[in-house]
Amino acid sequence: MSPSLKVLEGLSKTGIYDVAAVKRELLSDSITPILLLRKLLEKSSHVFLFESAEHIGRMDFHWL
Repeated sequence: MSPSLKVLEGLSKTGIYDVAAVKRELLSDSITPILLLRKLLEKSSHVFLFESAEHIGRMDFHWL
């Protein structure tokens, strides 16, 4: 996970930020991006899917 929980805690203590982007990479051959999106939507309605296909044979999906 990036940034780390320690970094996020430090940012929250400054009072400057009330929202932070968090990134985590998952390698998977058994779960589709749409299935993962559905699972995330069970926990929060603040989830968005962004897709990019910049490289042949590779798809990147990003959630907010």
